[in-house]
Amino acid sequence: MFGQPLEEETLLRAFRAAEACDLVLAAGSTLSVEPAASVPLAAKSAGKPYLIVNRGPTAHDAAADVRLEGDACSLLPSLLVF
Repeated sequence: MFGQPLEEETLLRAFRAAEACDLVLAAGSTLSVEPAASVPLAAKSAGKPYLIVNRGPTAHDAAADVRLEGDACSLLPSLLVF
């Protein structure tokens, strides 16, 4: 839940998954709440492609390989066609 601390083991699992993923997708987030906002950057640092779908700017826009501007609920279904 927003505003509550993440358990250390949960955060460690998230970072391990980020390093092992094929692609990182951040949707509908400003990516400004830490430590969770660092998880996609860990994937990017591991060489994974980084896609952001959001209405408005995010803290990670400069790090993204692809950034789609708009409502995530509207844009994400069209990505499934590929």
